[in-house]
Amino acid sequence: RLRVALGLGLLLWITVVLAAYYAVHKPMPAGMGTAGEVWALLGRGVSLRPFLTALLDLAIAAWITATALGCGAAALRRSGLALDAAQGVAFSTPLGFGMLAVLPLALGGLQFLTPIWLLFGLGLFSAVALAELRRAPQRWLRELWAGFRAAQPRPIRLLQAALGVSTLLIGLQALAPPTAWDSLVYHLQVPRYYLAESGMVSGLDIPHAYFPALLEQLFTLAMAAGSDTTPALLHLAVAVVGLLATYGFLRPRVGAPAAWVGVAVLASVTSLATLAGRAYVDWGVVTFGFLAFWALEEALWQRDRRWLVVSAILAGMTMGSKYMGVFPAAGVGLVLAWQVLRAERTPTGRAVTTRWRDLLLWGGVASLTVSPWLLRNVLLTGNPVYPLLFSGWQWDAWKTAWVTRPGTGLITEPWRVLLAAWEVTVLGQEARLYDAAVGPLLLALLPLGLLYVWPRRQAGRWPARALAVAAVAYAGWLAGAAQSSLLVQGRLLLPVAPLLAVAIAGGWARLSATDAAPLRTGRLVAMVTGLVITITFAMLALSWVGNPPLTVLAGAESREAYQARRLGAYAHATAWVNQELPPNAHVLLLWEPRSYLCQRRCQADAFLFNWRYLLHRNGEDGAAVAAALRAAGYTHLLVNGGGLRFFTEPPNVEAEPAHVAALHVLLAEHASLVQGTPVRDTLSRPLAEVAGGGYALYALKAGP
Repeated sequence: RLRVALGLGLLLWITVVLAAYYAVHKPMPAGMGTAGEVWALLGRGVSLRPFLTALLDLAIAAWITATALGCGAAALRRSGLALDAAQGVAFSTPLGFGMLAVLPLALGGLQFLTPIWLLFGLGLFSAVALAELRRAPQRWLRELWAGFRAAQPRPIRLLQAALGVSTLLIGLQALAPPTAWDSLVYHLQVPRYYLAESGMVSGLDIPHAYFPALLEQLFTLAMAAGSDTTPALLHLAVAVVGLLATYGFLRPRVGAPAAWVGVAVLASVTSLATLAGRAYVDWGVVTFGFLAFWALEEALWQRDRRWLVVSAILAGMTMGSKYMGVFPAAGVGLVLAWQVLRAERTPTGRAVTTRWRDLLLWGGVASLTVSPWLLRNVLLTGNPVYPLLFSGWQWDAWKTAWVTRPGTGLITEPWRVLLAAWEVTVLGQEARLYDAAVGPLLLALLPLGLLYVWPRRQAGRWPARALAVAAVAYAGWLAGAAQSSLLVQGRLLLPVAPLLAVAIAGGWARLSATDAAPLRTGRLVAMVTGLVITITFAMLALSWVGNPPLTVLAGAESREAYQARRLGAYAHATAWVNQELPPNAHVLLLWEPRSYLCQRRCQADAFLFNWRYLLHRNGEDGAAVAAALRAAGYTHLLVNGGGLRFFTEPPNVEAEPAHVAALHVLLAEHASLVQGTPVRDTLSRPLAEVAGGGYALYALKAGP
């Protein structure tokens, strides 16, 4: 009776979550109305050159990934760890990526960051990898392929096929010219700047440039080879490793069927699938953080200190990929500390103090791994965690208050703190509330992981530890989201996804083992999971069909035309800058964070405070601001009128009437319109008419 009651309660909860989720997320992607126009472009003729360029980009990504696999395998072989096929590939490739990231970082610090030196260093790493790939990695890949091809139930076969097709579609999208937001803000802009300067130098006034940048170092390698699309392929490679790690962790613990359930739950996270084909770093935090947890599990089970070192390195890489990576890394560290507190003696008779030394070892190695990014920031800005916590280069209390915005997060409506998990699941959408779509399964199936989280045997307590790490990461995200509106982003919560997925898979395995009539809950949960996966992959495929990259990959559409079609007014505005302005132009962007497409010297409005900070420094006087801009060497202004209009409307009023009036004074008396719609006209129109547009390029007049 208790089993039936719990089963009915679980199915009711799943029904409620799915109904609420799909009431908001209609299973039909936007943009299908223009699909015919896009596909018609292919009828204009194709060219072989873009196709060959895409093949070259793919070859560069394969080269870097294979080199990482070989170098990581060489390091693990020398450690003496015994690895199966999934462990070998899942751990070797990220560790190799970390080793390759040291190359651009070191050359950048020495001011030798040039394509010749980068490719020479990559060639040396490749020589080591080539010798190693003929050994264990070749066997690992054969065993994995044989395992995937082995006899499987039809649902697993269908899931494998769907994953393969989805990976192909995402890979084709990754080969297209970059158009994703953060890629144009800093993921590609920062490597390009440092390559142009032949090293990491101070003076890049994009605060994001001083975030931990492990994956951006790999992007630098790819861009040194002449490709700005390969970074997205490298991010996709990290995503594939993350899915493989989920399967490899679960397979020996719960069996193949439950392992594929865990992979399916992780693959159902919509934003993770979308981000995989972009030059972003989110999958780095997801994959490295989960591998740090897996290595800790191996260390606890095998009582092998070498696995503890691997866990610490991967925890450091998690923090080295993004500041928010500190929370899943801290979760792994706290689980280790809890194990130390619970243990009295190990089977070999070592005292508790030895375990504490293990904890110190883990913390020391993790800190050492992340320390290059902190040291870089100290040398360039004077603040190890720039721009957070402390002041630094061109940073003061005003900017800190703008970025942190204490008291503006979910805490303004305390009930939202309690319902944050529900909101981010049911209401979260990309480019809208929470800026992420996490899918319904993580929340819908979470009770399944909680119900079967604490078995009697110590060896089976890994679901509890996985949920503990996820809880720490969630608590860290929630604390930030409660305090600051800028941290109310669902993307920052994605590192918990594989941890929840494996806990859910463990719960499903135990439920299926005790499944009995009349209510076969395990089978029903598997059917629901399959249905959600089908809808998710169908929406991904329809989105791809609605706006495919084949037009530019086949040469039926130029790179510039493709970006103009995807980016709209922003692409046209940067085209003005590139075509109309002289090479020595110095352009200040207002309410526009993306500067990657600028081929002139453009200062991005990375945190959207350029105008407000100018007024803060110059007494909210338009004439004084004009003088300050001339003194700083600026020659032009590129104003995103649509962005300005957005920030004049509640609840996002950041440009108040006094700020707008000062801007009018500057533009009317000290600047002349070069191209675009005057700002005054843009501000007089409804927001819906100018959203995403209304750009205006102004030339500053000579001062007295």
